[in-house]
Amino acid sequence: MPICVWPGLATGESAKHEDLRVLTDAIVERGTPATAVHVREIVLRVFRWAIERGQKVEDPVELVRPISIAKPGRHALVIDSITKKDTIIYRAGQSAVRDDGDRLQVSTGADRAGVLEALKLAVERYGDRITVNGATEFKAQAIRAAAYGKLAQEA
Repeated sequence: MPICVWPGLATGESAKHEDLRVLTDAIVERGTPATAVHVREIVLRVFRWAIERGQKVEDPVELVRPISIAKPGRHALVIDSITKKDTIIYRAGQSAVRDDGDRLQVSTGADRAGVLEALKLAVERYGDRITVNGATEFKAQAIRAAAYGKLAQEA
């Protein structure tokens, strides 16, 4: 049984890394590189699942590295792992950011770069008006990171 991974692709057997590159580039052009990296990770999981079950398909994902999608300067977040409940764990240096689809959580002890990348992802995902929750120290750190990254702020 052939697998279909993304719209416009007839079968998994015909999937090429160029097809995935076209798809992720189109998503990046919309201004959402983190979503493009997420799509890559989903396609990777689908192909691994198929290969583990005996499908004779070539995995097109290995030639499309996350760093080639979300280039430095756009987002330094890199997907570290995806849990069984589809929570994405991003890494930004020594900081971790959990994305459960409804909200982002920044690891305790995150540095300014990690907080800034989480803020950029939040703005990309949820729009210009976001709410930062947490301890007073974390909120102050988020304000400093936003100022450093020249993100718009409201009190």
